[in-house]
Amino acid sequence: MKILLPKKEKRRKKKVVKKKIEGAPKQATNAYMYFQSAQREQIKKENPTLKTLPQMAKKMGEIWKGMNEEEKKPYLELAGKDKIRYENEKKIFTEKLEREKKEKEAKEAKEAKEKEEEDDDDDDDSGEES
Repeated sequence: MKILLPKKEKRRKKKVVKKKIEGAPKQATNAYMYFQSAQREQIKKENPTLKTLPQMAKKMGEIWKGMNEEEKKPYLELAGKDKIRYENEKKIFTEKLEREKKEKEAKEAKEAKEKEEEDDDDDDDSGEES
């Protein structure tokens, strides 16, 4: 007679969610997203049978794949400009974070030094009484 043991349940690994840093620049938009936002209404009018978002996305994906480089060029240019914007903003933001971090460290070091000097002064005063 076989003894049946319950199967071990596989535990799913939790996804690591990055914390969003307040004031961080918005990510660059890709060419396909520019295409979608520009063509969405037109595709809705041409294809009234597309009711759900997945249907619309599938149709837009098919159209995008069928486009040649010349047709995609305006969207690729917009994406390129947005990528440059993002990189510039990211550089400025990173420099700002580093500067703030250094200022915070300097402030903490100064406070620690003042506290240490204050403790040394207290020790000197109490030991000199005769």
